[in-house]
Amino acid sequence: MDNQLLIEFFIRMNNENTIKIVITDDHAIFSDGLERLLNTEKELEVVGIAQNLKAMWYVLAKNKADILLLDLNLGKDDGLEAVKKIKLYYPNLKIIILTTYNLHKQIDLLKKQGVSGYLRKNISTNILISTIKSIQNGETYFDTEEELENENAYEQSDDFLKKHNLTSREADIIRLVAKGFSSKKIGETLHISEYTVKAHRRNIKSKLNLSSNSEMVQFAVAIGLTS
Repeated sequence: MDNQLLIEFFIRMNNENTIKIVITDDHAIFSDGLERLLNTEKELEVVGIAQNLKAMWYVLAKNKADILLLDLNLGKDDGLEAVKKIKLYYPNLKIIILTTYNLHKQIDLLKKQGVSGYLRKNISTNILISTIKSIQNGETYFDTEEELENENAYEQSDDFLKKHNLTSREADIIRLVAKGFSSKKIGETLHISEYTVKAHRRNIKSKLNLSSNSEMVQFAVAIGLTS
């Protein structure tokens, strides 16, 4: 570890505002990579990693944590069953489900058990970081990918999304930007934080090589998102 990294490490350790995170996932490669990514953000610090629930309890007991990133699919362990117990022993710990599986039908149950967020693992690092920060500030975020009320405005088919390298949420945001909605208004419409909307907008511009909102509007018009 070079001097600069040592300095950043000690600053993070002594910063009470640093968001402390525990990762529980049975894929070590994923956890290790996620730890490195999150620790590049000065406001975040991964204080522990566990590959199963037994290890998770040890890590939580040993480290003060604000956020638990939890994959419910932990081999023989039942992550869903553990959520209620986690909230019982650590009521202030905010739990974000981070999974590859479609658990949309279980979101209501997760909410009742006190989970603060639900994300798929195919999201960008920017979205994950923005979600962690917004949840730490008391918000909740459940990425249900629900379609908007006028869902017939365009077809969010797999072919369409793959062609333009977009998620359905990003397509929703592009269309709302084209309608003149502010980030705050988009957040209210999609039930996500304004901070998360701004992160999505940055990702969209990067994916589509756009430099301004007007170019995003032109893209929306060109491919029929405004029809």
